[in-house]
Amino acid sequence: MKNLSQQKVQKKSIEAVIFNWKGKYENTCKLVDQVKGIVEDVLVINSDQENQKQDWINVFDSCYFSDLFKFCLKFRNTDKILFHIQGDVSYAKWEQLVEDAVFYMNEYNAGIYYPIVENTEWANDKITCVQGAETKHDNIKVIANGDETVWFIRPEVLNALTSQSVHRAFEDNKFGWGWDIVICLLYEIQITLLVTPNLQTITNHWRSKNMNLCKKNCLEKFKILFIIQQKQAKDTYSENI
Repeated sequence: MKNLSQQKVQKKSIEAVIFNWKGKYENTCKLVDQVKGIVEDVLVINSDQENQKQDWINVFDSCYFSDLFKFCLKFRNTDKILFHIQGDVSYAKWEQLVEDAVFYMNEYNAGIYYPIVENTEWANDKITCVQGAETKHDNIKVIANGDETVWFIRPEVLNALTSQSVHRAFEDNKFGWGWDIVICLLYEIQITLLVTPNLQTITNHWRSKNMNLCKKNCLEKFKILFIIQQKQAKDTYSENI
């Protein structure tokens, strides 16, 4: 897995996949309109059975994040970078975000690229930053983990996820807590690429107290992975420079 293609990241090599669910239809439609024209391919995975479109992947209301992400893995273009967007996100500068992702993923050979997302536990959490991993840009940090609200993921990372059936670990986890942790850990162990967030880019995410509480409980179970991720991310960065 370490012998990756050095194919240059371009806008045309990015596919946007937006998750829609009940109550987010209008915002998702707005996101589709905003992102169309910036990237060539835009796919919507939709679990709102009362609001469907023919060109969307329409599934059941009972599908939560894990099911939506598994449908994403099934229907995505396996040769393209996944630009995943949650349907409750708002942002005014998507084109700049995509341009930044293209630039920094090429500049640092990044496997996963995150903007800073407000109202998530990763927005200002220093536990994710890899100490001693310096970058050439003040707004870029190397991290061991980010949030799964808006992110760009290289196809090599997701192809490894599916080829080794790692996604099956979420069969009984419908809310999807931990996909971000497992995907970051998977690529750090097997793929010499970096996770980089752009500290100047901020997208807005709807806050839910119940969501944060559930995720906090789940993260307690994943705490041991952070220790592994910090070491592996630093080793990965050292191999890459």
